[in-house]
Amino acid sequence: MAVAAAWSLLLVVLFLLAIRAFLQAPGFDSGVALYVARGLLEGESPYLQSWEHKAPMIFLINVVGLLLSEGWGIWVVQVGFLVGTCLAAYQLLRPAFGWAATFFAMTVLLVYFARLVQGGNLVEQYALLPQFVALALFAAAEGVGRRTPGKYGLMALGALGAGAVMLRPNLAGVWFAIGLYWLLYRNNVAWKFAWTAVGGVAVLACFVVWLALAGGWPTLAAFWDAAIVYNLHYSDASPARRFVAARVGFEKLHPVAWVLVVGWSIGVWRMLAGVADRGGFAPLARLAVVLLPIELALTGISGYTFGHYYLALIPVACVLSAFTVGQFLDAFSKRLPWATIALFAATVSFYVTSLHADHRDAAAFEGQDPLAEHIRELSKAGDPILVWGPALPYLTADRAAPTRYFYAICLLRGNKRQERIEEFTADVIRRPPVLIVDLRDPSLAPLGGIDTVRSAWRPGNPRLVYDHRSFLAFFEFMDSNYVLAKTSEHYDIYRKVR
Repeated sequence: MAVAAAWSLLLVVLFLLAIRAFLQAPGFDSGVALYVARGLLEGESPYLQSWEHKAPMIFLINVVGLLLSEGWGIWVVQVGFLVGTCLAAYQLLRPAFGWAATFFAMTVLLVYFARLVQGGNLVEQYALLPQFVALALFAAAEGVGRRTPGKYGLMALGALGAGAVMLRPNLAGVWFAIGLYWLLYRNNVAWKFAWTAVGGVAVLACFVVWLALAGGWPTLAAFWDAAIVYNLHYSDASPARRFVAARVGFEKLHPVAWVLVVGWSIGVWRMLAGVADRGGFAPLARLAVVLLPIELALTGISGYTFGHYYLALIPVACVLSAFTVGQFLDAFSKRLPWATIALFAATVSFYVTSLHADHRDAAAFEGQDPLAEHIRELSKAGDPILVWGPALPYLTADRAAPTRYFYAICLLRGNKRQERIEEFTADVIRRPPVLIVDLRDPSLAPLGGIDTVRSAWRPGNPRLVYDHRSFLAFFEFMDSNYVLAKTSEHYDIYRKVR
């Protein structure tokens, strides 16, 4: 009991650290999602009036946060999702692998969540809850001896999969693995696929209806162009780059990655050798063997190595680590009563001492942001402003962009770059912003430089495409109509004078 109490105390501490990892001012992606969500509450059509290439579920989640509170509502939503994720993970793992192995896996969940969440309010973070619930539905269907799972459980499984796709399509690895598992073991495959498809199609149809009601065919076309076509170009990477991105995912899970390798190897050997697993939840371990390479491939598919991409590895890491530790305890606990205590000590030394999340203090939306104060001083409510960089100042200063391309990074990648740049420039000229705020984003050309500097500038990311000539009309309009009104260490504000 003393060891269990110590585990519980450790998990409480790690849970608080995980919460602290996202109690801070919104980051790049979070600011974009909140801006689009605010537009939805004001009656705007997603994609058509606020362009963003993410699938729409993240915007609806942010709408809930803004309805709760514009300042702290999204933090409440994130805490709720984390609580739900922890409960779902515990309910999944405890019956399958025992309390000690489950507690170890829960430390894996919380530590790597805190390491990788990068400020929070991210699609991968919200996908953890449906991923764990889907694994629980799979375990209930496969592990309790029922010949066929209940159709409502399968419909729920499909609905959760559609929700994950509407967060981001490559977060559906759990459902791909489940489908592959069903094909491999061929137990009522048609029944399972049919009812799962019913639930998935129903949810996808709801999203299509919502987008159609939000703006008709133009909104649906804009969604297809941004969330499907653009993302296909965004994810266009060489096999070598994708391999490197997948390898980085393995490195992000150090030191527990080697525990996963041991568990995965044991699972592969058992599957190939036909060794019978004990317990009714053996399918869960076999599924994890199938799932690990799928998740590594999907997290690396874009070729990018952003830390939060690898949050998607947490569910399979939890299952495989619980399986591996369970095997260890089964082998040694009877002969070595102190095995569980040793496991606890090792967990503390490996994880707590190596926790290195970015724990910046939380910043409120109002009153603590000097940039927002400067913007409000130099403009009036309702005045359009253009932020040349991340979208957060639109929210902190309560201003809107004059164009749907409010975060200009989309002008440098993906398909139809020239068309987007021309539309962006036309919007700015037609509805001139009162202020242009240059956040000195290294991914965007400097606004304050002379023309030769702009023409020679290149983005730090080699996958961004910058052609100075494409922006000439925008630069000329800005140089002719704006003057520097305020400058600081981190930003410049230009005010319209004509």
